[in-house]
Amino acid sequence: MVRKVLYPAVFVLAMLIVAPAFGNWLFWYCENSRLDTYGIDALFYENDQTTLVEEGSLVQFVIALGSAPIVDPLEYFDTDHSGQLEWGTPEYANMVAWVNAGADPAAISGGTNVLMTAANWGGETALSMPGYFVVDPVLETGNPYSIVPGNTFGLMAYRVWDLSKEEMETFCTRPMEELWYLTGRELTSHNNQGGGPDTGWWLCMPGNEGGGACAPADWAGFNGLVGFEILNNLRTQYTLNTLLGICIPEPGTILLIGGSVLLLLLRRKK
Repeated sequence: MVRKVLYPAVFVLAMLIVAPAFGNWLFWYCENSRLDTYGIDALFYENDQTTLVEEGSLVQFVIALGSAPIVDPLEYFDTDHSGQLEWGTPEYANMVAWVNAGADPAAISGGTNVLMTAANWGGETALSMPGYFVVDPVLETGNPYSIVPGNTFGLMAYRVWDLSKEEMETFCTRPMEELWYLTGRELTSHNNQGGGPDTGWWLCMPGNEGGGACAPADWAGFNGLVGFEILNNLRTQYTLNTLLGICIPEPGTILLIGGSVLLLLLRRKK
């Protein structure tokens, strides 16, 4: 147990020591919308591919420091590799505890995945209308955010949930509540160091760590439209395609709910 906690901590500490210092990047804006010019829909949908994700649902921006991967929540908690989290198991309980605590990516990655933060932004936002979000610091404050991505170049992704931050803090207190998400990576400001598979947004640093020009002056900062993968015909729709869990009520609760429904039906018949 000590090793599991200690090794990631030592890795992060080592990265902090050896990584050269560099300036922050400016975050101008990010949004997703219907790309009317191209006739392409880049909104977020529920798993039925028809219903838009509700307004207020949580959107997180995650950075993987160094050469670390973006850690997927289901893969992390699915310790028996069954493809799902079975109700009543420790893996399910651990997942619920993590979600209730805010779904911090650092907690499931040994600190190698962190929220993209700035002086006046915590790396999270919410859908401002069904299926749609926009983060525009210039509009909100008159100045762009100064991004603090960490201490080395790395991958960046967005994670969209179908519950709000507040609902996630109380997840699994409502019978049959489901929790879905999508972790998306974009081919945008830096196309995987010049080609190859889709590995996500690259936040690069001075020193040409990944090859090619890679300095703050060469990279305009995190800005633009979430929807480039649709634009490049790499996917057709932004669908929340991963079910993390369903809150199954206890047997006694099921009987209580069933009894209430029966009484209601009998009352209506009268």
